[in-house]
Amino acid sequence: MTIRIRPQPVPQLEIVLFDSAFDQSRNLARILGHELAHIAYRDLSAQDHDDLLAALYRFEFNDASGKKIYIRGRNKFVEEDGKLSPTEDIANDIEYFLFDPKRLKEVTPTAFDWIKMHFGANFKLERVIK
Repeated sequence: MTIRIRPQPVPQLEIVLFDSAFDQSRNLARILGHELAHIAYRDLSAQDHDDLLAALYRFEFNDASGKKIYIRGRNKFVEEDGKLSPTEDIANDIEYFLFDPKRLKEVTPTAFDWIKMHFGANFKLERVIK
């Protein structure tokens, strides 16, 4: 089975999954979607990256040492770990867009709108069997 993310091709790299990803109680497609979302976020242009952070009400600036600092501008997140990291938050948002768009739209409508505008309304994971 090959899983593709649309509309952009996925760069060739490795995704590491722990044994628990294959437990009966887990949704492997959703786990892979989340991990691929990290890649999609990483591959955004600098402008798209900045636009997404602005859409999610995150403010970015450099401290005295030049390290980037992110400040949350909202209190609701689809997953608690999104509070800890913009990268994790955005991967969660993309995951929810793919698997639970209603929840994303309720909790973070700006993320839903940005993902829909940037990736398109038909953005999805597609199962291809060869």
